[in-house]
Amino acid sequence: MKKLFILEMLHDKKGSSLIFAVFLLVIFGFIGVTLVTILSNQSISSSEELLSTKAFYLAETGCEIAIADNQTGTNELIYDGNNKTSLTYNNFTVEIIRKIKDNVTIYECVAYNDLVKRKIKVKIQN
Repeated sequence: MKKLFILEMLHDKKGSSLIFAVFLLVIFGFIGVTLVTILSNQSISSSEELLSTKAFYLAETGCEIAIADNQTGTNELIYDGNNKTSLTYNNFTVEIIRKIKDNVTIYECVAYNDLVKRKIKVKIQN
């Protein structure tokens, strides 16, 4: 008996338009939620990629500063007992570790913050 009522309501133009309108609202709502989720995830991904790129270039800059300091002999960088020094820029920390073996100087530069960490290693023949 209930099936007959639903079939009769579908044939009635007033009832079927209401069901169709509710159906469209549900579909458009689902599409809207899906689009908002996709755009939000894309935004997060873009910001993480930007932070990763900043960390990479800061690590590279740290190595360049250490190399320039070594070549000019100015000794502006002060290393601790473990041949380690650190610099800060905005919310990033750049750690420079210097290792000298035989006739080779190795600089290990790490730039990091709370979210990302990038590392570069440079070998220089003395």
